[in-house]
Amino acid sequence: MKNKIKKMSPIKVEKCYRTSRLVFVIMSLSLLIATVYFGVQKLDFIMYISFFLACVLVILYPLYLWQFLQGLLCMATEELDPLRAIQSMSNIKADKGDWAFINYSYLYLILGEFGRSHDYLARIKVKKLQGKYLVSFWFISNFLSILQGQELDSDVFRQKMESGKFRTTREKSLAHEKFQVLQAISDIESGQVNSYFETAEAKNNLDKLIYQFYQAKNQVLLGNADKAKELFATVAHSNNDIYFVQKAREYLKEK
Repeated sequence: MKNKIKKMSPIKVEKCYRTSRLVFVIMSLSLLIATVYFGVQKLDFIMYISFFLACVLVILYPLYLWQFLQGLLCMATEELDPLRAIQSMSNIKADKGDWAFINYSYLYLILGEFGRSHDYLARIKVKKLQGKYLVSFWFISNFLSILQGQELDSDVFRQKMESGKFRTTREKSLAHEKFQVLQAISDIESGQVNSYFETAEAKNNLDKLIYQFYQAKNQVLLGNADKAKELFATVAHSNNDIYFVQKAREYLKEK
């Protein structure tokens, strides 16, 4: 589904969502009416079937919505168009709840709108977060602080990971991975060489772009101007709405 959604225009995505939502509502109302009507007519079997299908719809709809919104995020992570993702999410009113706030915060961070990113972080009920959502909150919060000139407090972050509400080994592994990314970014932004991004594997195109940007900055610290310029040029060919693309182009202009 994600691959289909990310190929659509924003208007088609929104129409698809609204149409699907309307179908769910109509089906649910039809089943409710059928349940009441056939129940009166003492057709117990049909009544039970109708009630069962209505329950299935109620359960499946949130799952469908979550998958749909995940697909919308592909606009940012794969097509490198975070602004379009924000516009589409806003147009379908997908702007409520901690999950939405986390995504909005990260998208605005990518756009370099740090104030708006922080505003969405402030809306999140951190005490209720668990697992990957808690990791995402910590990652965005610390990434935002680093980009605003603060260094990562490694000890505090480790303490948070140790006390985090992780349900699986996979979630613990994700927390460790994000910590490594933040540590490397913090080092490089503060002028210390860190070669983490030379070997790290990006999970999507947006991560790849960020990794290349910090590879370039690391090459500057190592004194490899030609390699840094090559990497910055690769980043600079992407969407100029993205903060890291803007910074890459600034570097190239200065040189």
